[in-house]
Amino acid sequence: MTNMSTIKSGELKPPASNSVSSFLYLRTKPEHYSFDWNAVAGGVIKSLYNKKLKGLTLEEFEQKCADNFLSKLDEPSFWDVLKKAYFDKGMLLNVAPELATLRGNEKEMDNNTKNLGKLFTSLLCKHQLESSNSGRMNFIEREFKALFDQNTEANKPTKASESTSYLPFLSELFAQDLDFMNKRPQYFMANLNSFARLYGFLYTAQTALNIRNWQAGEPTSKRCYLIIDTEKAGSERNKLQLSGFKHLREQLEYLFPYLAMSESLQEKDSIAPLWQLAQALPEDDSELADRLEKYAKLFIKKRNLPEDTKTCAKTPVGWLKELLKLSHMQFHKSNSRHKYNQDLVKGQIQALSEPFVQSRGRAGQVLVINQDYLVLLTNLAIGEKDKLRLHELIKAFEARGIWFDKQSQQALVAFYERMGNVERMSDSGDAVYVKKTV
Repeated sequence: MTNMSTIKSGELKPPASNSVSSFLYLRTKPEHYSFDWNAVAGGVIKSLYNKKLKGLTLEEFEQKCADNFLSKLDEPSFWDVLKKAYFDKGMLLNVAPELATLRGNEKEMDNNTKNLGKLFTSLLCKHQLESSNSGRMNFIEREFKALFDQNTEANKPTKASESTSYLPFLSELFAQDLDFMNKRPQYFMANLNSFARLYGFLYTAQTALNIRNWQAGEPTSKRCYLIIDTEKAGSERNKLQLSGFKHLREQLEYLFPYLAMSESLQEKDSIAPLWQLAQALPEDDSELADRLEKYAKLFIKKRNLPEDTKTCAKTPVGWLKELLKLSHMQFHKSNSRHKYNQDLVKGQIQALSEPFVQSRGRAGQVLVINQDYLVLLTNLAIGEKDKLRLHELIKAFEARGIWFDKQSQQALVAFYERMGNVERMSDSGDAVYVKKTV
């Protein structure tokens, strides 16, 4: 984690427009939420292994492979067989996790997909892996991997703001889960896309649920209740109503205003999370308090907020609180900017949360997890152990931001029993063990 940041020096002036460039992918136009998730996953891998091809496209790398094999093959026509299998059918990208970076090296990758990578760069928080296990590769695949390694170079060092996570607790678990996946490259490749989408949802949701709690210090996993996609979502399930989709959507509305204000107060090359910025503020600094008060007045004028808007504080933290209120106020229903924040929230739900949101009649929209994601999450939570007690497994889910009420926990046991990966030592719930499937 970077050193504590604080308010930038000099006169504070509101930027011409609101923007967020750190921690999350936040854009205010619907068209910005169309992603190539395969390319996104490749970008995650590129950051994880700190490797990129030396200016080569996939086509140029293919030509290098052709030149290498044609110089060694007794039958040159055999290259056509390899080309068809590994390049034309895309098998090359599944040889090893590192080769998935080729998905993120193509020049035609759109800007939306590139920009989304900042979310995962922040989540990675400088965590990197060594080369993946090549033990199960055949001699041809090992040759491809060797050529790839010879033609790669280290990525540029990340900016300080890109190596700091808004959610240290989730970054720690992300690193743990990546280490688990890296030891199982075939499983990693088969689930890379789902893994990226799962953590994209978790990071976005937990940042939203923590954003208004900035004065409490370092974030923790907040209650976010989902159901298994085969369950019914009745209105009597209080936890789903109070800490489910509706609550998450309400908190998403604060993401852009709060993060934009936080960034506007800091130097661009050393942006700290809002909660960390608050921790660094002195309790009693009249000069800083005066500067923040002037900034508040300028912000009210610059954003055309009502002239009678009242602000009152005495300390730097107090003025930070007032500024965050003003930043959120500029997107009020009565303001012309309201639409931009609403479009952003819709984009977040449709793109990042889409696999985890369903409409359920009278219950409205609810957060769900389907069985494929549930199996992946179960394997990640159990990790290197052979099995976990059910209550330990549920705690591991909650640590990652997935919460289940009692009814969902019963459905969870039934699901595991159908899969055949449950061990019951007795009729006691404490004696129910769940085994991983990989």
